[in-house]
Amino acid sequence: MPTPVESVADRPVPGVPSLLTIGEPLIALTPKRPVPLDETDELTLHVGGAEINTAVGVSRLGVAAAWLGRIGDDPLGRRVLHTLRHEGVDTSLAIVDPGAPTGLYLREWLPDGLRRPYYYRRRSAGARLSAQDWPAPWPPTVPVPTVLHVTGITAAVSDSAAQGVTSMVARASRLGCLISVDPNYRPLLWPDQTVAHTALHQLASRADVLLLSEEDAHLLFDTTDPRGVRRAVRRLPARLAVYKRGSSGAIAWSGDEEVEVAGEPVAAPVDPVGAGDGFNAGFLAATMLGLGLADAARWGAWCGARAVERVGEYHGYPTLAELPAALREALRGGTASTMDGAHR
Repeated sequence: MPTPVESVADRPVPGVPSLLTIGEPLIALTPKRPVPLDETDELTLHVGGAEINTAVGVSRLGVAAAWLGRIGDDPLGRRVLHTLRHEGVDTSLAIVDPGAPTGLYLREWLPDGLRRPYYYRRRSAGARLSAQDWPAPWPPTVPVPTVLHVTGITAAVSDSAAQGVTSMVARASRLGCLISVDPNYRPLLWPDQTVAHTALHQLASRADVLLLSEEDAHLLFDTTDPRGVRRAVRRLPARLAVYKRGSSGAIAWSGDEEVEVAGEPVAAPVDPVGAGDGFNAGFLAATMLGLGLADAARWGAWCGARAVERVGEYHGYPTLAELPAALREALRGGTASTMDGAHR
């Protein structure tokens, strides 16, 4: 099938920041108490998935967000749509797939911090994402995104999803969108490290904004040393890059500028799921709202820390009003934005 050509009318409207995430929705089922799955009688249902988490986090911080992906024509798919709409995320681009179910996974959360996932996502609707799912012409009711955010998880779930992400990144770039990439390496999703390295390095090479974890850096660059990571990132086209180091904080780079922020204190860590996506949401929202590199990194670190204080996927993410006054004050400070520096 020929790829439809975008028209000038489809191009982004200047001055209206918006984020589009593309990825697989997942329903998470977790015990109500921190016990193994075979010892629980009750499970709690959460809507999640890395890209959905980021969309929700950005929306809570006052930036328009939309999500593109496939759901099954089933109660779990309807739950995904209801949840996203409740969070202010535009679902106009969501596709209801009558031929496959919405994916889910069971997840333990244990007092020692160990978490074990059990996935039921093979042949799910989300795994059937394809290049044809990109809308053309662009719907007039949906802002063409300023930023397209994708992760390596979608590239891992199926061949069609991997090809879809590649195609959509290329088409978004032609529209003038910034491309944000979180490699989000998950060993269980890949046949081996070599395949993962090749695919994720290609994806990272398309990024204007690159959001790395220590696991990503080790896979892609064979180092977790910040200086080695910095040298490797300089060889990629990304104009903005962040090295997320969990409780050790984060380092962000934009051109020759380097900013290091400490890890934010966590009152009572209970569940690490969603921390990296929370950082992404805080960093991207701050950048899209016009803040500089240091403030964006602080927003990311604060949002990521809040994620681990609650069980769930994105449930600890703050709203704009819940940010500390010092972080919100940056919105009035006229800090130079890093957004222009991210453009190719």
